[in-house]
Amino acid sequence: NRLVQPADKFARRLEGEVVLVVTVGIDGSPLKVEIHKSSRYRELDQEAMKAVRLWKFNPEKRDGRPVEGRVLVPIKFTLNS
Repeated sequence: NRLVQPADKFARRLEGEVVLVVTVGIDGSPLKVEIHKSSRYRELDQEAMKAVRLWKFNPEKRDGRPVEGRVLVPIKFTLNS
């Protein structure tokens, strides 16, 4: 997954990869978002967490029913398109 960088981060030429651990609810909404591996830039980590909180996921299923689960989500911030 790749996010477009906010203009101030782009101007500072920040790049990095954040890996988040997302707890996904039975309705696909992110219940909890935590940093598994930092990009080493607090700003990028925070932007990734902010974006993922708006996403919808496909919940894990057991016996055909949705259950709460956890997933690793890598996000790369790059200056090249």
